[in-house]
Order: sequence, then C-alpha cells, then structure tokens
Amino acid sequence: MIRIAALVARARKTRLLRAARSITLALDDRGGYRLASFRCSVADSEPDGAGVQAYVHSGCLAVLRRGGDFSTKTLSDTDEDYSKAMADSIVRAIERIMQCPRTGMADKSEVDAICKNIRMGVADGAASAQKCLKFLAVGPMPNLLHAGRDRAHALRIATSGPLLREDTFKAWWDDIFGDRHALVPDIQNSVEWLAKLELCQKHLNECSGVQVSDLTGIAKSLSFAKQRFDSMAGPQFVFCVILVAIALLLAYAASDERATSEVRKRARRRLEQMPGQVIIAGLSASYADEALRFVRRFDVAEHDPSCLLYTSPSPRD
Repeated sequence: MIRIAALVARARKTRLLRAARSITLALDDRGGYRLASFRCSVADSEPDGAGVQAYVHSGCLAVLRRGGDFSTKTLSDTDEDYSKAMADSIVRAIERIMQCPRTGMADKSEVDAICKNIRMGVADGAASAQKCLKFLAVGPMPNLLHAGRDRAHALRIATSGPLLREDTFKAWWDDIFGDRHALVPDIQNSVEWLAKLELCQKHLNECSGVQVSDLTGIAKSLSFAKQRFDSMAGPQFVFCVILVAIALLLAYAASDERATSEVRKRARRRLEQMPGQVIIAGLSASYADEALRFVRRFDVAEHDPSCLLYTSPSPRD
C-alpha cells in the first residue's frame, strides 16, 4: 500500500509537470538534506468554453542528501565544483520523478521539455545555491529567466536583524534566548526543568485560576528554535504569558540546596533581573508578532511568474 501511495503521488506530480506552461524551482537546504520543490501553472479549459485559466499547483520535487551518497564516492569526486554537482543532482531528481514505473527509464525528451519550462529559480542566500541556479540557467534550463534569492528568507532576516542591533534588546535577547546557557534553551533542553515548569503553572492555576492573559491551560513547550525566525517570534509571546510561572521556577531553583552553586547563582541573578525586563520582553514580543504577521502575509501575496493567468488570444491577435 505504501508503494501504491508513492506511485500515485508521483503520477500526480508528473501529470502536473507535463501539463505545466511555467514552473518555478525552489531550493532549500535543511540540515543534511536539500529540499527541491516546485510551483507550476497549468492551463485548464473552463466548462463554458469562455477561455483558459491558469491553476497553480505546488509540491515536493525531491529530497536529496547533501553531497550525495558518500559510500559510492571517491576522493577525486570532490574535485568537481560543489554548485555544479548540486545542479546535476536537481536534473537527476527530475529524471527520477519522470521514470516509468514499469521500465525504470525516463523519456529524455520529456525531461528536456520540463527543464525548458522552468522559468524561475529561487534559493536561500547561500553562495553555492545561487551559483547552482546559474549553472542550471546556462545549462539544462535555458529558459530560466530569473535566478535569485528567496525573498521569504531575506524578509525573515531583515525583520529579525534590527531588534538584535539595539543594545538593550540584544542584551536581554542574549540572556533569555541567545547565549549558551540562556534561560529559555536551558529550560527547553531539560526534561526536569520542563516538568517543574508545568508544575509551577499548575500551582498558579490552582491558586489564581488563570495565569497571565487568562491562560488556564499549561504550556508544555516553548517550541524555540534559534535558527528559524518563525520559532523565534512565537516563543517570545509564550515567555511573556508564563512569565510568573518562570519566576516561580527560578525562585525554586535559587533556593534548592541540592542544585550546584552555579545553577543557584544563575537562577537568582535572572530572578532579580526580571522586574526590569518586563517592558523589554513585552515590546520584543509585540515587534516579533507584527513582523511575523507581515512575513506570512508577504509569503501568500508574493508575486510568482508561475501564477500569471492565461487567457486565449482574441481573433484580432
């Protein structure tokens, strides 16, 4: 059943790629893997025959291991330009998805036609990824009219940067989120501290009925990921909402004689700093929330050449 589901998913994608008039290619490296996704416009006739309208579809083209399969490589293989090897892997991914399930072969003419229909390529700011797009534009994808940086990545960096360039906010951010022993990562990376934080929230709910902002539930995770802007913005609001519970946790840690002197000293220092950081934490969370709302709206409204509507020419044309 898994194999059937995979074949059906591949058949749907190949049908879209064959029918597409315009394709956008997007590359994104995530850890040890590279995600190649696509967005394409497919012209479908309307039922009344009034014309042709473009419908936009998107999907995953391939998930590739960065650097390929090292078990089959030799030292001389590393002499090849990394970006050129990346470009070749994208073409092989198209060939693989176009393979016939029965013969395991891909029609070269179909692969060439799909490559020629790719009009736009975007990637993150990595120099190797940008160079890869240039290799594709001068090689197997001659109609790739624009190869550039993914504006969604650029916008996330642009909105998060100004906050960290202001000295007061940066000092607070480093102490709470950024440093090696920052408060939030220390709590999030410890099963014991997370369990104690849940108990502190439970205690507050039992005593007051709610936490900050009418929160009656218990936040089980701060879901913080330093490398992703979306996971930097959201946890700041969670931090503000459970601030009292975190203060209770720090007070418990500072008075726990079983803990090391370093842990007690760090907990006490952060607890004493909290009253002066309340406004900073709230302003930072509000800014991050507004920036994230803008980024998500931009992601939806971002112009893409594959989204252009197509209408059949008039008799005069």
